[in-house]
Amino acid sequence: MTKNNQLTAYEDIGKAFDQEDDPLQQYDQKFKRLDSNPIEIYREQKLTGENVTDKRRAEKDRMLNRWQDHMAEFKRHPACPSTEHAMLYIDKLVEKNNVRRYVNSQLNIVAKMFDYWANHPKLPHGTKSTEGYNPIDSARALREDAIGQLPSSKKKQPHRITVEEISHKLRSTENILHRSVIMSQFKYGSRAGQVQNVKIGDIHMQHEGLNDLYPELGSHPRLAEFEDDVIHFPTRNERPGVKSQRPILMPIDTELRRLLVRYLRRRPPVGEDWLFVNNSTGDQLKTRYIRDKMWKPMFHPEYEETEQHRAVNSHYARHRFSTYWRKEIDLNRELVKYMRGDIESSDGSGNYDSLEDYVHTYYENVASEYLANIYKFNL
Repeated sequence: MTKNNQLTAYEDIGKAFDQEDDPLQQYDQKFKRLDSNPIEIYREQKLTGENVTDKRRAEKDRMLNRWQDHMAEFKRHPACPSTEHAMLYIDKLVEKNNVRRYVNSQLNIVAKMFDYWANHPKLPHGTKSTEGYNPIDSARALREDAIGQLPSSKKKQPHRITVEEISHKLRSTENILHRSVIMSQFKYGSRAGQVQNVKIGDIHMQHEGLNDLYPELGSHPRLAEFEDDVIHFPTRNERPGVKSQRPILMPIDTELRRLLVRYLRRRPPVGEDWLFVNNSTGDQLKTRYIRDKMWKPMFHPEYEETEQHRAVNSHYARHRFSTYWRKEIDLNRELVKYMRGDIESSDGSGNYDSLEDYVHTYYENVASEYLANIYKFNL
């Protein structure tokens, strides 16, 4: 049996059980007469508010646009495809020799939309003859062999950069803001969005001059009990743009403290309470600015993307930090997850420790280990 006749191979059986091979066709004309576009509603209700990167959101938008363009070729409403329409769409992706992971990722975007519609009480998908029917999943099952023969994605490795080389790169910039942001990312394995969202109140440092200059220094409630130099990283629920699922408290080592003191003394006297602000505008830093104006000038073209390695970007510090603590220091996995802001392991019941217990207990467990082993850049 070839894959081209899989759709019709069970035709006699389907007729015996009154199974329709194109159950959504009955809704095509009615959908075309509507002013409302179900795909645009899905975008607004489900995709717009998703906690994903702008890049991933744009990718989903492109995929839905491609799906609509594909169905337009058959003069069929994109909410009412047949399995054959979906198979032809898969064929397009396969013919371009995309890697398997990419094809499945793209198909998942459209399949999830049909799953959503099938469970929505206002839509005909998932009712009567369409109950349990997802045209994308049906087509994917019939095209499984073709997808399976695609090359698997070969994930490029990150560049290997020594601490000495990172130190050299940090020294190469005279811009105290750039140096402070990038060193902070390396010291804590932080994403750009994480350091971007730190406020002055999230930094606790005993420094008479800075305490006078910034009365709000260390004012976050979680820092009230501390006498040490400590930084607080908020969760994604506390501040938009943050991905960490759990709050983090981390020590500030002497090297980073010296740099932050220098930076805060030169920081523009603006009303914004963000720790790192744009020197020109006084506004909160943007992740794109951190990527394009800080990381790229410092690490490119030397560490651009190659056939073997992916480009060094603002996410590199997170990879470098995690690899260091797990492979070189062999720190307990739960402590590494805490430092990264990952959700901790549950007790099997789905319940987690209270927020305050989690933060303070883990800080006590990690503080001395961190200060003894965090890499030094000798700046």
